[in-house]
Amino acid sequence: MDWKDADTQPWPLRAWALALLGAVAGLGVYLLVDDVPGRASGSDDSRLRYAVATLLGVGSLAFAHGWTRGQSWRGFVSGGAGGLIVALVFLWNGTPEHDWSGGESWRIVAAMLCVFILVPLVQAFEENGVITPSH
Repeated sequence: MDWKDADTQPWPLRAWALALLGAVAGLGVYLLVDDVPGRASGSDDSRLRYAVATLLGVGSLAFAHGWTRGQSWRGFVSGGAGGLIVALVFLWNGTPEHDWSGGESWRIVAAMLCVFILVPLVQAFEENGVITPSH
């Protein structure tokens, strides 16, 4: 069975795997962004914590969108690149709660637009044979 045919077959394990991925990523984002006991409020590492949290959140969403049966590398490429793009926005520009003014949410909108363009491009390149991993 070719991987293109396998993608159309029922795959109930995928739903459970993505639910587990979402739960783990959500817990990671919660622990990184929210004030947890023992962490000093207003600490200097908030920029890095927000960058890692967006890497986890956006990366897991892009991975889930790009992951298909037999083509997990496509999910990793999409998730890694998409998460890294948005994480670099936070690392470069700071966090919304401290360093951004009210009208500067365009950074997140632009980064998410970049991710929404990236994932279908990776899928199209792979399906047309532009990028094909060696087996």
